Amino acid sequence: MAYAENTADGDKGAAGLSVLLPPAKLAAAIGLGVGLWFVAAMWMRYSVPMGFYGGSAGVISFAAFVPVAWGLLQAIKLMLRLTPGEVVSAFAVGTGAATLCDGTAFTWFPTLYGPDPALHTVTAAYILWGAGVGLVVAYADACWMVSRRG
Repeated sequence: MAYAENTADGDKGAAGLSVLLPPAKLAAAIGLGVGLWFVAAMWMRYSVPMGFYGGSAGVISFAAFVPVAWGLLQAIKLMLRLTPGEVVSAFAVGTGAATLCDGTAFTWFPTLYGPDPALHTVTAAYILWGAGVGLVVAYADACWMVSRRG
């Protein structure tokens, strides 16, 4: 069944908005998810050994993910021209692609996260935290967008 057929056949969310992504937005969401995962992995590879993520710095780092995720969300919404109904779908697909990359790298290419195996788990945990924060922020933003329309 083609995208246009699905859209007409009731794939609407609770707010009556289409939740399926057209092929171009789907591909872009996957590409952005993989690209942002790689940037995050490289950031963590070089910043974890500097001690940015232990103790109280870890709490600050976790908290800093929220505004960073919100800023990325706004940029991605503009780049992909996402409708309120597409926001969560785009982020779910992008985060899913990123999580697949993270699991693959963590399992078979752990040195991607740095030379010290003791830091690999910290790096993976922060990437998972960022993925979760991104999904929650995307959902909250979509709810806010829909409530403003109503």
